[in-house]
This record gives sequence, C-alpha cells and structure tokens, in this order.
Amino acid sequence: MPIVDLTHRIADGMSLFPGTPLPRITPLAWPDSDGYAEKQIQLTGHTGTHMDAPAHVFSGATTLDQWPCDRFTGSAVLVDCRDYDGPVSADCLDRIASLKSLDFILFRTGWERYWGTPHYARQGPYLSQELALALAALPLKGIGIDALSPDPIDSSTLPVHTTLLKHGILLIENLRGLDRLPSDRRFELTALPLLYADSDGAPARVIARF
Repeated sequence: MPIVDLTHRIADGMSLFPGTPLPRITPLAWPDSDGYAEKQIQLTGHTGTHMDAPAHVFSGATTLDQWPCDRFTGSAVLVDCRDYDGPVSADCLDRIASLKSLDFILFRTGWERYWGTPHYARQGPYLSQELALALAALPLKGIGIDALSPDPIDSSTLPVHTTLLKHGILLIENLRGLDRLPSDRRFELTALPLLYADSDGAPARVIARF
C-alpha cells in the first residue's frame, strides 16, 4: 500500500502566512563537542502544514489536544479544483461519486507550485461561502487545502474558518503532493497534530495511504 507524505518540511525560507513569525531552529549541542546533538525549535502553531481547531477562531472552544487520535484519521477523497481562478463553488462536490461515510475532503488548487516563493502568499483559489455551507452539512472530520488558507488571504472575518470550525470540521492547510493522490477513488488519510496544551492549531504530519 503506497504511502504519500503530504507535509512540507519546516525550514528556513519556508512560506508563511503574512505576519507569521519565522520559525527558528537553533543548535544547542553538537556530537563532536558535546557527545550528542540537540536543537531548540521555536515556531507558531500555524507554521507549515498544520491543523486549525475551533479554538483558533472561537474563544473557549475545543482545542486539538482535547480530541482522541481517531479524530485525525479516516477515509478521504481528492477534489481537483485547479480550473478555478477565484472562489471554488459548491458544484465542485458534484465530482465526488458519494459523500456518504466520508471523513475528509482535500482540495487541490495547484497553489503548491508557488511554495517557497513570494507568490505563495498572494491570493489564489479559495473556498466560497456557498461551498463552506455545503461542507458544514456533511458529517466530515476535516478538510484540507494546498494553500495558505481556505479563506481569502486578506479576509478579517474568516467566513470559511468560522463556518467549518463551528461544526467541528478541522482545517488542514499548506498540504503538498496532492498530485500523487488518486482522483478516482478513496484513500486513507492520517493527519496527526503536535500534541501540546491548549492547541488552537498545530503543525501536523499528514500522510495518505491507498
């Protein structure tokens, strides 16, 4: 069973949402001088490929560390929406044969091709509010996208975030390698966020198996 890693590596020069502090990876010890290697990692919970919890937009809402691990794995499908220049409309769901017993939907916008360049932080395809409402009506565990956000980059109200997170649908942002996933059948998705207290968001290792 092939396993595809859908996670961007955290490193210097990586793409970030405008205003997000740069991650810092600082060596603290070296094998030659200390007998072992160790690094200190400093980053926000929304760095790189990461997951958003309801607490990201709602005060006092559920955090990622409050969910069991089975909340982060399940059946998934890929929706290819590279033909959209702006908001992705709800009719893209018509491309899915069946939405029953589905846990995750991943949206391939093609924006990953700009990763590591200034263009990645510009406005690309995003999910329409119409689509967000349609997704909120499904018994999903989460959705994912190969871009900085399912909302417009300059949005201050984050309508897609609030609509989906209000219904407990987790958001996975900055995915990579969606071109390696099957578009004609379901696959198994696992997205495990870093476990830390009161996590409104966390970097996640995301893999697909099919």
